[in-house]
Amino acid sequence: HAKEIHNGESKLVSSGDFVFYVSDLGCYLHSYTGELAEIVLPANYNGIAYAIYSGAFRGRMDITSVIIPEGVTEIEKNAFYECKNLVTVVIPDSVTAIGTYAFYRCASLVNLTIGSGVKVIENYTFAVCTSLTNVILPAGITSINERAFSDAEALQSITIPAGVTSIGNNAFRNCENLCEIIFLGTEVEWSAISKGSYWNYGTGSYKVTYAENDE
Repeated sequence: HAKEIHNGESKLVSSGDFVFYVSDLGCYLHSYTGELAEIVLPANYNGIAYAIYSGAFRGRMDITSVIIPEGVTEIEKNAFYECKNLVTVVIPDSVTAIGTYAFYRCASLVNLTIGSGVKVIENYTFAVCTSLTNVILPAGITSINERAFSDAEALQSITIPAGVTSIGNNAFRNCENLCEIIFLGTEVEWSAISKGSYWNYGTGSYKVTYAENDE
């Protein structure tokens, strides 16, 4: 599935077990041809920073751990869609965007580290991640979009930074075991967040705790 190119030439090139897609519009990790369960992605391609291409690891049942090194710039949509045995994901500070459905239905995902470069949790990014129990969102997050964590039925605790200004429709829908939202701001700031329709529909009886007191 080559990326659509309007100008110049593009090519797929192999580097070990990784296939990169190189064009004058950028460099992408296109796919993985190896068989290791625990993967450490390369830091770059021939010194060039890259993004993880849309659907690059989609449906890979054999992968249990992915370490994404500093330098990777973006995780595109559907990148790890339905990697149902993926347990551990480490996302570095250099990643500035994670696409929609990027980790959708990663049913075994337990250990999730999100770096400080990410600003938005997009639609359905971690939806139906049914093993997630505790999520700490980095300080730079400003928006948690529609159904970002919907049907993450094991989720018990989420830490939300003070800079969040919006929580989308159904963002935590059916997170039936949610018992704690830790908000790293004040109660007034929490109340000021724009919250979409049914953002907390079907959640557990959670308590919001605040890291700071209102003056």
